[in-house]
Amino acid sequence: MYSERGRPVRVIYEDTGESIVIDISNFGIPISSDEAERIFRAGYRGAEAQEPHHKGSGLGLYVAKKLMKSMGGKIALIPTGEQTDVEIKMPKSLEVS
Repeated sequence: MYSERGRPVRVIYEDTGESIVIDISNFGIPISSDEAERIFRAGYRGAEAQEPHHKGSGLGLYVAKKLMKSMGGKIALIPTGEQTDVEIKMPKSLEVS
């Protein structure tokens, strides 16, 4: 997720009793719905993020998904037009595999 300096990033935390849900939204480079699954592949960078002034390795969301899976959690990207939402859901009692 890329966002220009000074653009808002919203983080919402919710304790649902059995799990913790964190929603992160930014208003930076949009990610299309057809890229929503590919964005979690190692080395993949969205079409808009490949501009020379956007640096990155394409590993951040890949590592985040592997980490969530190892803790019994989930991470999903939800493109909504002008903003990109990432939802992280993990159990309150973690068992790291």
